[in-house]
This record gives sequence, structure tokens and C-alpha cells, in this order.
Amino acid sequence: MTTVQSPSATESHVFPVLISGAGPIGLLLALQLTKFNVPVRIIDRSQTICPLSRSLAIQPRALEILSMIDPQLWNTFLNRGQKIKNFHIWWGNSLINTIPVILGENTYFRYFLALEQCRTSELIMNRLNELGVFVDYGWELVDTKVVEDNGESYVESTIRKAKETSQENLADIDSDTDILNSDIKIVGQVSQYIQEDGREYEVQVVRSRYLVGSDGGRSTVRHKLKIPFNGCTLKHKTFMFDGTIETDMSLIGNLSAIVGSNKVPMECIPLSNGNMRTTVVGGDVEPNEDLTQTVKELTPERLEEMVRGIIAPASFKILRASWISVFQVNERRAETFVQKNKIFLAGDAAHTHSSSGGYGLGTGMQDAHNLAWKLALVHQGLAHESLLETYREREPIADLSIKLSGAFLRVHHSKNIFRYLVVAFAKVLPHILSFLKLISVSPPEIMMLRISYPQNSLNIPHATQKKPGVEAAVGARAPDASLKVISSSEGQQVESKTEEPLRVYDLFVGLGQFNIMVFTGTTLDPKSKGNDISTPASRLHSVIQSRLTAWRYRWYYEAESKDRPMPKHLLRLHVVATATAPIHEDNGVEALAGQANGNGEVYLDESSLAHTRYELDARNGPTSGGIVVVRPDAHIGYRVQGTGESAWNDVERYLESILISK
Repeated sequence: MTTVQSPSATESHVFPVLISGAGPIGLLLALQLTKFNVPVRIIDRSQTICPLSRSLAIQPRALEILSMIDPQLWNTFLNRGQKIKNFHIWWGNSLINTIPVILGENTYFRYFLALEQCRTSELIMNRLNELGVFVDYGWELVDTKVVEDNGESYVESTIRKAKETSQENLADIDSDTDILNSDIKIVGQVSQYIQEDGREYEVQVVRSRYLVGSDGGRSTVRHKLKIPFNGCTLKHKTFMFDGTIETDMSLIGNLSAIVGSNKVPMECIPLSNGNMRTTVVGGDVEPNEDLTQTVKELTPERLEEMVRGIIAPASFKILRASWISVFQVNERRAETFVQKNKIFLAGDAAHTHSSSGGYGLGTGMQDAHNLAWKLALVHQGLAHESLLETYREREPIADLSIKLSGAFLRVHHSKNIFRYLVVAFAKVLPHILSFLKLISVSPPEIMMLRISYPQNSLNIPHATQKKPGVEAAVGARAPDASLKVISSSEGQQVESKTEEPLRVYDLFVGLGQFNIMVFTGTTLDPKSKGNDISTPASRLHSVIQSRLTAWRYRWYYEAESKDRPMPKHLLRLHVVATATAPIHEDNGVEALAGQANGNGEVYLDESSLAHTRYELDARNGPTSGGIVVVRPDAHIGYRVQGTGESAWNDVERYLESILISK
């Protein structure tokens, strides 16, 4: 290999954060850091966004994340994607049943969003470009290390760009161009990219405070750090193609799972450009099978023959195929996601698994959301360095994603279970629930709405109080529920993002702020007078304002950018009152009203559902309510029962353990 260094190779190009890999995860991380006013450089060895559709499903939790990060971007996703609210079950060419997606009221995203991964990347990149940040395409990372120098610690990375474009690395083919016989053989490939002999490169040495490897299953970052990537390659193989089809089955606009009379299963999912993604189970890889040869022999005619054998006597014709592939799946997870609190792995670089259920993309988006605010707060001197170590809480979540996606893949490849499924879907819903128990998951887990992080320096249980259930415990995804606005200062009222009533998650929109939820319980209920928990609303209002003022004096952002406004404060505070609280009486809820959102605005929990989900309700008699600190990524960090002085002191000690005072 011939490497020619440019003059810039001896210079040190300094960036706070270098991101290697501009897939959807790297782009989402770059977008958040940019909105935090943290300068980033994002590089990718390809020449543009990969045009292949790859992952299709965006899960409810990922949609929640998008809605909090950037409502404008979230609306664009909804306009471009297709809501999948039903699953259609076929036996051959006969529709057996249509099963609705049932998520309950713990989120207003009661559907999957079907959108190709290339479109997901495109939408995020367009938003990033609007903010003045662009991907450095053609640059690849070839080496990296953490340097300790006179007490200073930084990351030094060597990156290079070929002086002449390599055809093998081109990814700028338009998505409407045929890309037949793709050589993608294993989802989550673990070997490094092959180096090209005889090429000349421009080389740069880049110094950054942090490096994030979002460079896929063949991550150079992970390889250079020698981080083990433990797991296995599954023996199953799957045939897949995207293209335009013609059939007398009603598949367009539906997500269809089909089991043929020959007991071979397949799936059809519509794409945003009018094409159809079709996957066909291919059984196990033969002992001496060469998948490279298998994919070369996989012609449209051969695929038509497979599908017609499944849906006979229905017709099926491939009018045009844009991507044909055979793949196996790697189920692997990096031994650690954090190296010396300087280098981090995210997305497929950290974990690879089946694309079934959209867990790869969804888990990667959660990685980016978890890491971005931590990097930003530490970089800006607002939080202690130890906060970065808590990114390791993503590791058990990756294990869960591997388990869930693997369970779906194994079910998909098991003829016996699929026969059971067809019978179950054709009868009653309890059979479906039995199936979910069979693979040891529940609907909230499937939708990634029951994500809970372990105890660490960020997720701290109260030292003496009884621990709540899993869904309301520290580390858990903050529950959602409907609220009602009582009043608001002029021009500051929070608006619901949907046609539904205002919800808890509408209060979380924005980046880098802790949301302190004050649940009044029955403390404001006049029937509670004489009890220890009775509290005049005016007194609670006074406590809230004095605490919020003091905390904001200690913890705040230094400045705002003119083109990307930042919040001035690290803390927002919201009051949630029950329907038992008087509104228009003396010392009623109105005594708390008149504040702007985040400044102590009060919301009515008419059904007490929010109190119930946060386990601060009055089902067992009067309750003193409580205070819940919701992290910037909408997970519960701390909670305490009561709203008295001791509870506020407990919350203050929690904040002091994370944030740095000015």
C-alpha cells in the first residue's frame, strides 16, 4: 500500500468531538451535539449516504426520542414514513386475521413507522445541514489512541482520504438505480475493511477531546482499541429483495406475514417509494455453502419461483428489483462501550443483531440520545467527568435488543412455531399473548417502552424509602400520561404535538435539561386538612420558586448561540396536581398558576393516571405526593416521596452529585 502524506498530516486538527461513521446513529449524535453548541466533525469512508434501504422499522421509543430532540425533524419523519398500525397474517394466499398494534396509553406513538434507513439518514442529515454542519465524506479512520500528556488527556486519530475515488467505496448510486446481486453476506460483519494496494491518500492527524465510533459492525475504532466483540453468527439464512412487484394479493399498504402451504414463511413490507421489501426464509446455511455464490445465483426469476411456492395459487411477478441479497446474522456485543471516558461505541459498532423488529436502529438511536447530553454537559464544564462512565448503562440494553431480535428471528425460521402462530392469530388474542410469553417478552418490551437502566451514579434510589415497581423506579423510561393545562403565562403555554390532550412528554421537548416533576398527591385536597400531609398551595408555590431560583443560580448554561438558541438553565420544574385539588378556592391550585412551562407551571392530572404510573397516587389513602427528577433523556434519575423540606434537600443532594456549580 502506498500512503502519501499531505502537509496537513503533520498538523493537529482539533475538534471537541470526532464522529467516525455517518449512518443514522452518527448523524443523530452530531445533530444533538450541534444543537448543544458542541463543535463536531463527522467523517465517513463512503462518498454519500448508502442508498440501500436496510432497516425499515422505527419503533415508538425512537419516535419519542425524535419528538424530544427536534419537533421539526419529527414532523418530517411522520410526513415521509408510513404508520404501521396493523399486522396482516396470511396462510398462503388467504388472509387469516388482522392484528392491531396494542400499546395502551403509555405513549402516543401507538404504531411503528415504516421508513427505509437511507431515508432516515437523509432526513437527519438535511436537518444537520440546515444547522451548518456537513459530513466529510471519503475520509476514513485508520488508527486511534488515547494520549496522556502532562495531565492532559485527549484522543489522537489518524484519518485518510483517497486522492482518487475508489469505485468499491462508492455509495452515491441513486436509490432508483438497480443494485442487483449485492455482496452483503452477513448482517453485522465483524472483519475490517480490506485495504487497497497502490492507492495514494491524503492523511490527517486529528486531535479531539472525544471520539465516537459509529462506524458499523466492521468498526475500525473497535478493532484498533482491541475491544472484544463477543457473540456468534447464526446458521440461518434469509433471502431479501426490494423492488416493484405485481400480485393479485392485497399486500400494498400492509405489513404482511405469510406462511405458505409449503410451511415456508415470508414477509412483505411497503417502502416509501412504492417498492416492496420481501424477505423469504431460506433455512440453514449448508456446511459447504458459499454465500457469495448463492447471492450471485439469486436472480429475480429464482425469487419469483420461491414466492409463488409460498402463496400459490396467487400470482407474483417482480417487475423490477433494486436490491437482492442473502444474509446471515451476527449476534455480538462489544465488551465495553466506553474506553477511558474518551472513546465511545454506538450503534452497530457496539452491538449487532437481526434487523427483525427494528431493534438495531432503535437501539442505536437510544445510544446516541443517551450519550449526546452527557458529552455536552461534561465538555461544557456543567457536569462531572464521572457522568460519561454511565454510558455503560447501554450495555445491558444492547443485550436485551439482541435477545428480542433473536427471538423474532428464531420464530421466523421455526416452522413448528409458525404453524402455532397461524392458529393463534386465527383464533383469539389470548393466544397471541401466550406467544409473547413463549419468547419471554411483553408488548412494552417489544416496542422498547420498558427500557430500564441499572443503578449507577446517575440512577440513585432513595436511601430509606420503599422502592417502587420496575416501571416507576430510577433508571426506568419516564412514564407518559395525559395532562390538562390549568393556566399559563401569556405566550408560554405548552402545546400538544398531536390532536390528543397535552401529555407528560410534551413537557420534555428540548435538550440538556433535567425535568423536575412535583406531584402534589392529596396535599392540596381540603379533605386532607388536619392530616400531616396537608399543604397550602401558596406555601408550595413559595418553596418551588425559592428552590428553583437558588438552583438556577448555581447551574446554568454560560451563553446562547445566535443561530442555535440554547436553554439558559439546566433545570425545568413542573407541578402535577390531582383532580381532588381545589382550583378556584383560596390557596387552591390557582395559587400555583401563572408560571411558564418549566418555571413551575401547574398541570391537572384529572384521571390521576400520571400519579398512578409514577406510583405517587392515593389508591391506599392520602398521599404526600413526591418529587421525580427526569434525566434529559427522559429516564428517571431520582425520586423521593413527599414535597416537604427534607424531600427538596434530597433532590438538591442528587443534583450536586452530577452537576458542577458556577
